[in-house]
Amino acid sequence: MTKVLFVCTMNTARSVMAEMILKKYGGDKFIPSSAGIFTTGFTPMELFAYQTLLKEGVGANILNDFYSRKVKREYIEENDIIVGITPEHMQALKAKYPEYADKITTFDSPVENPWNDEDSYEKCFESIKENVMKMFSLSDKDITVRTMDASGASQSAALEAECFSNPWTLEEYEKARQSDDHICLCGYVNAEYAGFVMAYRVLDEGHLLDIAVRPKFRRCGVAKALIEELSSRLEKAGVTSVMLEVREHNIPARALYSKLGFKDVGKRKYYYKDPTDDAILCTLVLKEKENNEDIGN
Repeated sequence: MTKVLFVCTMNTARSVMAEMILKKYGGDKFIPSSAGIFTTGFTPMELFAYQTLLKEGVGANILNDFYSRKVKREYIEENDIIVGITPEHMQALKAKYPEYADKITTFDSPVENPWNDEDSYEKCFESIKENVMKMFSLSDKDITVRTMDASGASQSAALEAECFSNPWTLEEYEKARQSDDHICLCGYVNAEYAGFVMAYRVLDEGHLLDIAVRPKFRRCGVAKALIEELSSRLEKAGVTSVMLEVREHNIPARALYSKLGFKDVGKRKYYYKDPTDDAILCTLVLKEKENNEDIGN
């Protein structure tokens, strides 16, 4: 699993919050820890930070045993990702450990140093949680994926009409979802419709046709869940690889596909209209094709 080190000033509030949040929501994929740049070590957690974590139900089983620790070179060496809670923390770490600068980063959104009151610590917690969930593609929502039904087809047709310049009709959705060579799935967040994905297969090759997520549910793992379930179903159907086209300038979508294992393999000039854009061809290998050719004696 990926080892992640969060670093703040004293390791008694912000970095501890980040560590506990990642442990709760990503503990199956990440091994989080924390440290401080200026702490002398063995300092207990700030009281308001402790109370906030207890209130949020994060790390309750280990909070009483927590004490701060000072950043050491060995911590930087042994971790795969080092996250400075603020840009200043990141720059201080890069200055001290320049040979590890490529794995030292910080959050996209700022995290303020909380004042000595309960409300400011709760706001700080929410800011850190938002950053952690975004950075590590996590979600605290109940996301489910199931086969598209008539209601899902209707909602997906409406969503596509909002998102794309040349949307499919409802009739095309109905035809696709009832076709043996198509896989049409809908994603739900806490039982509320959140998005869809559609693909078709020919022999052992799959082609992702469309994917869309409602704006209110973006950046919370819906697209990831849809594509992972789609890949699982295609693989069970004997598909060895999945291809897709994506707009060259759709950077968020390309980043998601890359994170899920898709590789850029080509380009189609002026493939998209309204607006005009090139298409990047991407492929995800689900399993290696078997070589069934006879080997001569």
